[in-house]
Amino acid sequence: MLRWIIYLFVYLGSAVMVYNIYGFIRFARFIKRAQSWQHSSGILNIPIVLLILFLLGYLAVGIFGRPDLIVAGILFGGSIFVLIMYQLLSSITQRIQLKLKNEAFSLSGALEQVNVIAQTLSGEKGLDYRVSAPERLTGCYFGDETQLKQVLVRLLDNAVKFTDAPGTVELTVDCQSEEAGVRTLRFTVKDTGIGIDKDFLPHVFDVFSQEDASSTNRYGGSGLSLSATKGILELMGGTIAVESEKNVGSTFTVTLPLAVAPDETPVPEAPPETVSLSGKRVLVAEDIPMNAEIVMAFLEMEGMECEHAENGQIALEMFAASPAYHYDAILMDLRMPMMDGLDATRQIRALDRQDAKTVPIIALTANASESDVSQSMEAGMNMHMAKPANADALYATLRQFISPAPRRGSAD
Repeated sequence: MLRWIIYLFVYLGSAVMVYNIYGFIRFARFIKRAQSWQHSSGILNIPIVLLILFLLGYLAVGIFGRPDLIVAGILFGGSIFVLIMYQLLSSITQRIQLKLKNEAFSLSGALEQVNVIAQTLSGEKGLDYRVSAPERLTGCYFGDETQLKQVLVRLLDNAVKFTDAPGTVELTVDCQSEEAGVRTLRFTVKDTGIGIDKDFLPHVFDVFSQEDASSTNRYGGSGLSLSATKGILELMGGTIAVESEKNVGSTFTVTLPLAVAPDETPVPEAPPETVSLSGKRVLVAEDIPMNAEIVMAFLEMEGMECEHAENGQIALEMFAASPAYHYDAILMDLRMPMMDGLDATRQIRALDRQDAKTVPIIALTANASESDVSQSMEAGMNMHMAKPANADALYATLRQFISPAPRRGSAD
């Protein structure tokens, strides 16, 4: 009987270790895809290799050795410890370094920016995007505007991703309750997409959860998106729920209590518009088409003209081939194929032309560490902005660096 218990520990521990290896492989793939990862990708493979060696040791002991109860218990305990660490690491990933703000903001302004992104995403796929938000609810509140916008954008992005044309994506805002100056708002994101199987619904907010490989291959996965969204909402005091029917569509409902700001509360506004952005021309260097579309949609809202370069090499060639002072500013991603934003900036600054040294180059990237900011400044950039960009902050930055004088050396 004791021998059976010993081998049960060994082989059950082996099964848990196989699960751990699978989990760490998925985790490493996710981290490698994150543009903020600054170190060698080989570092992420070290724990996977160690766990595989651990598993081989398990099997060697179980097949060729004669383990006693203490050895088997230690091996099994090691597997459980790694499993706990993996679950803890996955949970921390979605919450780390999140500091919530409690500032006055305009909900109508926040929804306007979210709608620009959603309309752009929906238009790319030929979907009908609808929004309903009563004016009485779109006043000023206290809370974290940036996190609220990210939650809504994540949900709308997933809705668009899993909906085929001609489909519909809808955002609705209403009031669930109001008491003592706190209004509990309900944000509903509804789509007519592929839906979620009822057996998978309880796991939809789990870290790295995917319903099946076929939908992931066709539509792409949500990664940490829904899990992180739930974590952020819980920190904000809100909740999220989902209803779905396969091949009919899904409805995600967010409830969030927000303190209503008094009418006299000052809301942060953009600096005075000393420079009109209308008619200004910006070169957007971004390798992800969807990101470029969103940024250009923001700029076009202010009447700006946009040109898109798919990587740093193309941005350099477009700038070099253009007349002097053709561009009023350049928005430059850092991580791009062929040539990254840092090299492109250095080579633009080195060009022998009048505007090479003076054209504003602004880093607009997911890489926002101190070293990234330092490298951007050393390469010759004027400013470093982190994604996702706040439209008002982007406008203010462009007004800060763009010359109010008309472009020289061009027909317009």
